[in-house]
Amino acid sequence: MATRAIDGERFDLGRVISRAGGAISRNLTLFALLALILQFLPALLIRGYNAEFVPPPVPGALPSFGAPTILSSLLAVALYYVMQAAVTHITVVDLKGDKPTLGPALRRGFSLILPLFGLAIVVTFGLMLGMLLLIIPGIILAVMWSVAAPVMVEEQTGVFASLGRSRALTKGARWSIFLLGLAMFFALGLVSGGTLLASGGLDPVAIAESSRQFGITAIITTLVNTVIVVVGTTLIAAVYIELRFVREGVGPEGLAAVFD
Repeated sequence: MATRAIDGERFDLGRVISRAGGAISRNLTLFALLALILQFLPALLIRGYNAEFVPPPVPGALPSFGAPTILSSLLAVALYYVMQAAVTHITVVDLKGDKPTLGPALRRGFSLILPLFGLAIVVTFGLMLGMLLLIIPGIILAVMWSVAAPVMVEEQTGVFASLGRSRALTKGARWSIFLLGLAMFFALGLVSGGTLLASGGLDPVAIAESSRQFGITAIITTLVNTVIVVVGTTLIAAVYIELRFVREGVGPEGLAAVFD
């Protein structure tokens, strides 16, 4: 779907995908290093910890969620948002025509880790509540808040200001963003489903046991999840850039001024 913008431009999903793909292809080594530091290695360390210290699941019982599981989940969420900040920085600088580097991207991500973590908490609880209310409100909130993290990174706003700004930016383009999210959901679902079946099927105990294993299957699963995060965060950054362009006429050059 296309969305008419104030300057005659339209929200273009093809342009979003092209920008994201171009940013990844031009900075493949940089994205790989970023993914290695913020996603792949931490995930393997968590798996190694679980394999060594977390008791195996009890047959016939659902897996428990103790302190180690909760802490590892919080760490994963925090690193995801740091990744989002770093990817947004790289994507904007790249589309401006400059060459992004690893150091500034990491500094950008970690300098915002506390506000980004606060944003993650608010978004997570909001989406959980929305999903409990017959799912549809959760989907609406997910689309409305889809660019809150890039807003915080680029515009240096607080948690609730970022959510409000994301809601304003996505207004009128939400069907397009929903379609992109739906396509990502099915594409990533196929990939994740394949790795899930390979690592333990759909049985909760088997899944919990597979999360404790530290072998070739764990490495492959973690690698696949890392690629998913890189693609997803880059697409979100590209959506934000497209929204600023079609609604306000601000291109990557204007967005990148915050880094100068």
